Amino acid sequence: MQGNATIKATGYSLGIDCGGKISVNGGKFIAKGVNSNGVYAGNGIEIKNAEAEVEGYYPALFGASGVSVENSTVTAKANDVAIYSPDKVAITNSIIKATSPDGCDGIRGNNGTTVSGSWIETSGDETFADDPDSITDSVLFNGKTGKTIGNHQIPGDVTVEKDMTLDIAKDTSITVPDKKTFTNHGKIDVKGTFTKEDGGTVICDSHSGGTATCVKKATCDVCKAEYGAIDASNHESLKHVEAKAATKDQEGNIEYWYCEDCGKYFADKAGEKEIAQADTVIAKLPADPAADQNEGTKKNDSSASTGDDSNLVLWVALILLSGCAAGGTVLYRRTQN
Repeated sequence: MQGNATIKATGYSLGIDCGGKISVNGGKFIAKGVNSNGVYAGNGIEIKNAEAEVEGYYPALFGASGVSVENSTVTAKANDVAIYSPDKVAITNSIIKATSPDGCDGIRGNNGTTVSGSWIETSGDETFADDPDSITDSVLFNGKTGKTIGNHQIPGDVTVEKDMTLDIAKDTSITVPDKKTFTNHGKIDVKGTFTKEDGGTVICDSHSGGTATCVKKATCDVCKAEYGAIDASNHESLKHVEAKAATKDQEGNIEYWYCEDCGKYFADKAGEKEIAQADTVIAKLPADPAADQNEGTKKNDSSASTGDDSNLVLWVALILLSGCAAGGTVLYRRTQN
């Protein structure tokens, strides 16, 4: 099967049965096996650049000599393992949704399952972490709980549904490239990195992450939109001002904290006890009259000891004048006598 072909097949036993190899490159196929496999191939199944919806009573996709999925989207549902091979399963740059009953793996290759660059949603608890399995640069959901492994670039349009949670761990990332859409209705915890490249699309109606402050709302880690309300108690730019004593010439201030964002003043470093700006000011010290008088006396004493003789000359002149006046009076009295 190739090109833009579309195949729909439903069988009482198997949907599609091939003793050789089934190879799909492009197009879409829908297959259902009511009492057996949706698709069975004795010499393996290879799916590239295609879309597949497969359902079976036994494994929906059963490749006896292996199953390979590349650059494709596959939805598989079964009353057994959904995607299975007694040999190997290899999934590359694809989106897989595998649903099986409780206690069954969603995806299993007896000789190993390798996953690379893919978005995997499986109902089972397989982790692909132990040899001969491996998983790199992918997103893995076990049930409704997902996590990133490495640095993942979504291979197609993906959705985190309302009841799903996704943990983007530290040192891991998700990138939404050009012409791809990432939709979030669930809960995403971003400890690593979430990036939308030019041309990529992010649709998000369930915001998370970011921190609201006294002047701005939180910013969603996924879509970068602001959401929620401001947090009047969170002051990111709280500046400490040390106490300063007042003098006669200059006002002082108490110890206080000032938020450079919202312009409010606080008496505590937690920014909980708001005060007015006027409350931070300590008035100048009052003038001391006695001290001023003493200061004036000191100045007079200082001027007397500076070597300035003008005051001394004045006193001498006054003494001489007084002497002359007294002498004149004596002479006058003697003349009268």
